[in-house]
Amino acid sequence: MSKYKIVNLGDIAAVILGKKFISSEFNNKSGIPVIKVNNIQDNYVDLTDCDFVESPLGNINKRYQVYPGDLLISLSGSHINQPKSVVGKVAMYNDPETCLLNQRVAKIKPDEKLVNRFYLKAYLSQASIRQQLAFISKGASNQANISPKDVKKIQIKLPPFEVQQRIGNTLETIDQLLNNNSDRIAGYEAIADHLFQHYFGPYQSPNQFNSGKNDYLPAGWRISNLANVAHINKERIGKNFVGVIKYIDLSSVSKGKIGLITELDYKNAPAKAKLIVHKDDIIWSLIRPDREAYARIKENEKNLIVSNGFVTISPSIIPANYLYQFLRSKRFITYLNNKTLQSVVPYLTVKTFENAEIILPDEQTLNTFETLIDPINAIIFNLNQQNRLLYEAQKAFIKLSLP
Repeated sequence: MSKYKIVNLGDIAAVILGKKFISSEFNNKSGIPVIKVNNIQDNYVDLTDCDFVESPLGNINKRYQVYPGDLLISLSGSHINQPKSVVGKVAMYNDPETCLLNQRVAKIKPDEKLVNRFYLKAYLSQASIRQQLAFISKGASNQANISPKDVKKIQIKLPPFEVQQRIGNTLETIDQLLNNNSDRIAGYEAIADHLFQHYFGPYQSPNQFNSGKNDYLPAGWRISNLANVAHINKERIGKNFVGVIKYIDLSSVSKGKIGLITELDYKNAPAKAKLIVHKDDIIWSLIRPDREAYARIKENEKNLIVSNGFVTISPSIIPANYLYQFLRSKRFITYLNNKTLQSVVPYLTVKTFENAEIILPDEQTLNTFETLIDPINAIIFNLNQQNRLLYEAQKAFIKLSLP
């Protein structure tokens, strides 16, 4: 690595605090999306669970507006003892829609003549930087807070600008590939949802389900409980198991996606690492169901374990593709939201899944749907795999390239 100089972030970038909105200004249906702390994930912004503000964009100061390419950092999070949710997550906003910034998130506006934004994003995303921020954070035992002033004091190692550009150009190319794949995944998922709606949508009305009658269904169709057509939490790892596992925790799963899979010795695994999953199993988070954290296991991997904060659903007498589409349908998600129990954190019980009603179409209809949906799901899986490999390549490149 060429020689570099050390500067404070505040010398090469502005750090702009988000707006303090009043809670009564928020709604969860329409308006301008507001980016809060929980929307900042590692390297991306997730607007799946966001609030909105009904206000003309022109009435809100531009300093609080977020545009594609803006760098964001979370100012609240956990302490260093919970590394996956530790304060100081950094992400670049890439959606075309203008958003607004809430007060516990800051926008970092680099001086493009001094630092490449993709280089800066990678530098600030390092675990060592987040550890520094966590150590100086303030707040209660369950929440760490930092200020824009703390962020401005982060020391940045800057190689010559042309070196930054080379690194940044490679990272930008990887980001473009990731974003293109994500857009394609969203398109194929929309096709899958359309097919499901075409074949089964007219019979998915909650009012019809609650009528207690089957006479609105086509001949040969029926209604059953999920527990009668799938295994719920089918297999658990033995307490005396010895060896290495691959572990998926709650923070690794978002809407239809599995991120980090951690390989570790079972004796060092979290106490929640309990449920064994196999190919075509579906996992749904019991915690914060409004996040819609669900995914389908697409490959057989030895000793693949998920947190018991999930429920696992294994198809038995119905095809996996139909079951997966049903479990991500609007009707099913509405059912879960209506069954959510309130505590410090909203949650669901396993019984909620066991008792859920599911329509069982006749065999011919299911086979037709399976023929159409299977190649689409295969493409979605391959694109998700590509993104996983791209993330790994990105991490390796950053490790080798940053000072």
